[in-house]
Amino acid sequence: MSKRVILPLKGVECDFSVLSGMAEVSTTQIFRQENEKPLDCEYLFPLPADASVYSCKADINGRIIRAQVRERAEARQIAAERKAAGYRTALVESERENLFTLSLGNVQPGDLVLIQLKYFQTLRSLAETRSVEIPFCPGIRYIPGKALRRTNQGKGIVDDTDEVPDASRITPVRIDAEHPDAAYVEVRGRLDARFVNETSLASPSHPIVVQQAGDELHVALSNRGEVPDRDFVLRWSERDAEAVTPRVWIRERGDKVYALLEVRTPKNAPARRAPVDFYFVVDRSGSMQGRKWDQAVEALQSCLKVLGAADRAMVTLFESRFQDFAERPLPPQQLLDDRQFQSLKRLGTGGGTELTPALRHVLEVAGRHSRGQDKNLILITDAQVGNESGILDLMQSAPEFAVHCFGIDVALNDSLLLALARQQGGTFHSMNPNDNIQQAVTALGKTLGQPVLLDASAGWELADPRIPNLYAGQIHFVSARSRDGKLPELTARGPSSETLRIQFERQPGTVEAPYLHWCRTRMQRLIAEGDEKGAVALSVESNLICGLTAFIAWDESEKVPVASHLLVQPSLEPLDTWLCSTMGSTPDAVGQVKGRRPRGGLLHRLFNAVAAEEQAPLREAMPREEKELVRELTDICDRIGGTDWKPLLKALFDWIAEATGAERLRRIEALDRLVQEIKIHSARIDASRQGLERREKSKAGLRPQQQNQFEDAKRQIHQLLKSFAENLPVWK
Repeated sequence: MSKRVILPLKGVECDFSVLSGMAEVSTTQIFRQENEKPLDCEYLFPLPADASVYSCKADINGRIIRAQVRERAEARQIAAERKAAGYRTALVESERENLFTLSLGNVQPGDLVLIQLKYFQTLRSLAETRSVEIPFCPGIRYIPGKALRRTNQGKGIVDDTDEVPDASRITPVRIDAEHPDAAYVEVRGRLDARFVNETSLASPSHPIVVQQAGDELHVALSNRGEVPDRDFVLRWSERDAEAVTPRVWIRERGDKVYALLEVRTPKNAPARRAPVDFYFVVDRSGSMQGRKWDQAVEALQSCLKVLGAADRAMVTLFESRFQDFAERPLPPQQLLDDRQFQSLKRLGTGGGTELTPALRHVLEVAGRHSRGQDKNLILITDAQVGNESGILDLMQSAPEFAVHCFGIDVALNDSLLLALARQQGGTFHSMNPNDNIQQAVTALGKTLGQPVLLDASAGWELADPRIPNLYAGQIHFVSARSRDGKLPELTARGPSSETLRIQFERQPGTVEAPYLHWCRTRMQRLIAEGDEKGAVALSVESNLICGLTAFIAWDESEKVPVASHLLVQPSLEPLDTWLCSTMGSTPDAVGQVKGRRPRGGLLHRLFNAVAAEEQAPLREAMPREEKELVRELTDICDRIGGTDWKPLLKALFDWIAEATGAERLRRIEALDRLVQEIKIHSARIDASRQGLERREKSKAGLRPQQQNQFEDAKRQIHQLLKSFAENLPVWK
């Protein structure tokens, strides 16, 4: 009888630090080889698409080897030669800007191998919040095109196609979180408390604990046993944000001075502007099911509400096919008044993510109806596709068409969305399904009609060809270099053609971020312009990996038996997005944040119980779970007060009671989703009450903002109950 193969990846540990506008991250993958024979191991993992990955170290049984950046084909050849000679090897290749393959060679029984990667990243912005986002799980990408007859390039589960020639390198085998060899995840972070409003610090993705130590805030996951099945997201608001001036970080290297400029635009959009045509392209493919689709529809509807009366909007929904909501751009209010548009959530999801035909169609429609008109394209998607290059090539034909990307997922493909925004001069906004997307998109939608900074220049040599036009409230990082030590000054044109000058406040420190950001941005530019030789040379010089290069390391301390078997380390299935509403954390006080574990959800226990008790009728497993749901929902309603929810609850429970078998299970699932949605708002109520209690003890009243949050959360709960009871088919 064959012995089970033990997967070698045991854990992923991540440490990060945030200082003002930047984050430095170190992630360590821990492998223990517990099988009887030597193995080669291959593992696909994500990093942020805007990360500057500058260091790779391999710790092999206590011996540390620093990896070198080489041209990709050369690195592969070195790895093959050293492996054949009997040395342990480590090779890291970039498949996409956010997706990497680690190949370990000649891993012996009992070996402990640690692969440490370090990267620098500028902070991301979502309306008024700042965030760090650390991915752990590659999303499941849709692969369009026809399969090729040649041998696949990789060991993935999808064949290479004419549209995605490397599909087999980005489609790993998957396991679920209950697999006995599922790896653990640890996240530890430090933030400078001088720049962070500690009461706003929260994670929509994971339960966390926060502790203050002097001028630092320390963050860690509160649950043991977390697995790499979703991105870690940490958000906060800035302390005294109105007083933050534009900042610049300077680094001198040789005879050159490198600058990283943080450009902050005015927060208010122009009161008057010319009409704009907005083209919304909304993903309703199968990967958007559940909470992502609900949030996408809410984002679309809320964005339309803040457009100008003279603007026009067109909505195109896509999956395997695309479908226009109307035949041409219409006034926003005409769409909002349409009953079919109001019930768009009912349309649901399904099919593949065929984004290219939808974008090609929108370009054709815009060519007919918006010629000579200012226009923006708003893309709402999880971007889980493999044909990024084809999409970017298509949009290059419309350089004047700004693309604003709203990505919604627990394991977002930020590579495509960042590249689209950068190429088209638009904006990128990363969202977790547990974020308040409606609020964020409403705030952002007000700013996208007209830029507030145009034709900007810094007087230094830019890493990019130009600085894009910037919108109100936007934070944009610019890389530049010079032989002159004088601080750069930004000059730009305002909405009324007035001349604007922005001066920057120099930040202390000698971090390599300005140099690294300049090199990475310039490499992207060189690749886009077809100068691959120049990009490789800069990658090797800066030790920054890119798609044309790789990290290579080998251990010459001893020769070992050459492995003859390849083990492909599976990735985890991404967390179900409807279940992820139980995952986020709500700040209670510094030092205590509440949340729930992914594998402890009510529905997960229910499905396990049904699967484990195959001999028991389905209806016998139901009453205990139903009672728990009833108790949870009733307790929440009791806490918020009032009596108008009682008939609504009765309607919900009657709706479940009238069903049997699998249909009853589906209805309980829908009710559980409602309960988890309500819990998010209930947690806000609890936090507001605790704040009231603390202020009462100090003889202070409830702040107006806290009172508004309290009342808003109560209204949200009542509205959720009412919507569920009055329109039950939406939740089936």
